[in-house]
Amino acid sequence: MVEFKTLKPDLVRFKPDPEKLRLLGYDSCIYFTKDPSEMEVIERAIFPAYLIECDDVATLKRELRKAEKSWIIGVKSSEISVLREAISRKKVDILLDSAQNRIDYVALKLASEKDVAIELSFSKFLGVKGTRRMRLFERAEDLISMAKKLSTPLILSSAASNFFEMRSIQQIEDFFRFLGADFDSCLANARRIIRRYFDDDYILDGLEYDSE
Repeated sequence: MVEFKTLKPDLVRFKPDPEKLRLLGYDSCIYFTKDPSEMEVIERAIFPAYLIECDDVATLKRELRKAEKSWIIGVKSSEISVLREAISRKKVDILLDSAQNRIDYVALKLASEKDVAIELSFSKFLGVKGTRRMRLFERAEDLISMAKKLSTPLILSSAASNFFEMRSIQQIEDFFRFLGADFDSCLANARRIIRRYFDDDYILDGLEYDSE
């Protein structure tokens, strides 16, 4: 039985082995896939989510028409116009991070109003050095600061494409706490998305069904 209220999930771009997840301190994950056939398969708290990766609004709309209401949906784009359009769509749950992410104050404010989560990932810092790495640190600190002021739901993740890109939950916590993130709050935001779709006792945000 899944203990939804205490889940410790990561957000990844592949379907990991549950045993390896536990080695890193996680008990679950949301894995993003472009394959619709994988969306109905849930294995030991490994939760699928539909990945839409695009750089134009027309493609975004076309992909959203394919998606079911019962799917977690994440959108990844380097275009701010696409991100803003995604936030305005009821089906979208989270904006996914990348090294090219340029999400701005307006989008963060809109995400707060629409309750769309923003991912901040560890993977984009891998293999980056020098001034480029410093710019990523500065942008991450600015994002964390703005998200706090606007009450925009932020989610911290490895965003790993394979097991070797993953880091332990303690490493993720230490890294982003150093940048000013509230790790517990971000963990709760990830947990809330999972419960919204998979926990039968979770009716609406802030409401619980007592099955006892």
